[in-house]
Amino acid sequence: MVAKIAPNKMGAFEKFMLGLAERCQTKKVTLHFIVAGQLHPELAAGLARAGAAVHVLTEWDGWGFVQGYNRIAGRHHFDIISFQFCHELSVLAAMPFRLNSRIIWHQQSEIQPPRNFLTRHFSRLRLASCFFDGVCGVYQKAGEIICERSIAPGKIHTIYNGVDAVPISAEQAAKKRLELGLQPGDLMLFSASSLILRKNVTYMIREFAQALKTLPQLKLFIAGDGDQHDNLVRLVVDLKVVDRVFFLGRRNDVQELIAAADLCLLTSHSEALPFFCGETMAQGKTMLSTPVGGIPEVIEHEINGILIKPEPSVLSAQICRVLQDEALRRRLEGAAINSFRRKFSLEAMVDNYWHYYKLPPDR
Repeated sequence: MVAKIAPNKMGAFEKFMLGLAERCQTKKVTLHFIVAGQLHPELAAGLARAGAAVHVLTEWDGWGFVQGYNRIAGRHHFDIISFQFCHELSVLAAMPFRLNSRIIWHQQSEIQPPRNFLTRHFSRLRLASCFFDGVCGVYQKAGEIICERSIAPGKIHTIYNGVDAVPISAEQAAKKRLELGLQPGDLMLFSASSLILRKNVTYMIREFAQALKTLPQLKLFIAGDGDQHDNLVRLVVDLKVVDRVFFLGRRNDVQELIAAADLCLLTSHSEALPFFCGETMAQGKTMLSTPVGGIPEVIEHEINGILIKPEPSVLSAQICRVLQDEALRRRLEGAAINSFRRKFSLEAMVDNYWHYYKLPPDR
């Protein structure tokens, strides 16, 4: 598996790597990771315990990547070569070793429909796909868009990202609320969202200010940073909600914050399949989100969450509706955690990779 991972991070994908390595060890399948980025000590130790080989490339772009990859691949035979978080053309490095290998490329990020004839038939993805045995998207809509780029439908497959659910007790959630300065009776809205234009946080804050007129006990907490931070701070001042909106910056306790919240919000203009959706479901919380990217494949409207159009008064009305209807909220929360366990857990992700790669089945 060739993967470009964030330096020194122990996130959902890194935990998936561990889960896949442990399954390979149990089934006596040899697993190699060719990675860029410093491994988190917990990840490095776990992969070593599972017997997975790890090769770290010092260069990840251009000719340096090709040379480094070929030095490693030339010493081993790989039945399957899987590319994660890699530029589509980086797969060309595997061509000298294609004869006896299946090559699978994973589209982990958002993908846009082709704009014209040229991008439909002559994109880099279209060129590279000639050498793929499989192209995987993280949501079904991505697969449809990949197909629009004149890539053979038989090569396209969907594997949803899984989330490692962190067990959080009611006592821990209550403690987190105290840390945030919440008082009894306060209603906490939470969003894990980069402060960039695509995330449309401006709309979220404006709708929060509108909902505050009906539910004055609301408070909004936003984890993340980005180049729109100063603009959003000015908006909060203009709307006179400085004592009700809190920017938390980057956090490593997102699931604890979700567990402490009464509702979670996501108002993006565009997305792939954000981990925030799965993390919210893992904690059995209700999410209100715009229906972009793969989100409608995770959040089923009125079943395990609420999908909203980013129009004036729509989000604010749904915030008030869900928080004022306890039976509705409890029903949505129960369905959310059931959906997570069935389709979006880390175990489900490992299973889906295992079956797609046609590795030895469980006995």
